[in-house]
Amino acid sequence: LAAVCLTGDLPFHRNPSFMPEEIDTEGEVWAGISEGAKAFVRALAEPDATTRPNAREALAHNWLSAHPSPVQSSGISREESLAAVRRFARGRPILKLMLNAVAFRRSCNELEPLRLLYLEVLADSCSGFMTLEAFSSHFAGLTSADEIAEIYFAVTMGEQMAFTEFVASMMLLLPPSEAGTKAVRSAFGFMDSNLDGRLAADDIRATFRQVYPAAIIDELLELATLIECRTRNVEALEVDAISWDEDTMVNLVAAANPMTDFEYDTFIKVMLKLHLNNDNQPHIKELAQRLISQRGGGISDETPKRLRRASKSGPSTSK
Repeated sequence: LAAVCLTGDLPFHRNPSFMPEEIDTEGEVWAGISEGAKAFVRALAEPDATTRPNAREALAHNWLSAHPSPVQSSGISREESLAAVRRFARGRPILKLMLNAVAFRRSCNELEPLRLLYLEVLADSCSGFMTLEAFSSHFAGLTSADEIAEIYFAVTMGEQMAFTEFVASMMLLLPPSEAGTKAVRSAFGFMDSNLDGRLAADDIRATFRQVYPAAIIDELLELATLIECRTRNVEALEVDAISWDEDTMVNLVAAANPMTDFEYDTFIKVMLKLHLNNDNQPHIKELAQRLISQRGGGISDETPKRLRRASKSGPSTSK
């Protein structure tokens, strides 16, 4: 990619199976390219992985250091971004899933402030993913470390936060606009897998089956259904019987109504449960277990029944 950006040509004679010992940086297409840039490309193309620079070492290369990128600010304060991500974390499960789909449909120009904010929060991380450590460091001092961790787990619904999830969680920072409403309607069409004009459980499963574990999607749908019971003031609804039309989803995104404390507690436990088998990151696993214990123990099969009973008595006060 670096070679293409500098020369406009592929470095290996358009044959991906041809990998010489050293890239040729003396051809006609390299005329006018500085020796520092050539050295940078040769280093990245080093066949021996033991001597090839990793991402952090590449960013520290002399040629890049001599030409630093201008620092751009998102203009979004830590307090503003914390308020937005906290509101997203407490948002209904169907809202979270919808906003993740919307994040795919927003234009790059609209998302520029959030892209800059993402880079600010990433700091010097080279993974491209938002780790818990980077996320916690950005919001340190504004609230407790435990709340920051729970918000992170509420947003990711997985091991690490990708750019799309970050954009979804911060989208409430963007002012209402016609383009935003258009993106919601576009996302609705994207998720409406059978094109019947309704967004149902099977549509959501089909949209996110390659992103989140099936069991987690089912638990989110169960929770979304139980919240609908409270909202519609009915005793019971079947998960596969409930659906939303396009206008309802547009209004839901605009309102961003929060879950009750009890519903949020249930949701957080479901999200934390994702990490209890995270053997690749033992510290994340231990943190998830501790946070679950603080919330009154593990998640049992009785949780949906308790939540259903709680939904009959109406919403509790949300923080």
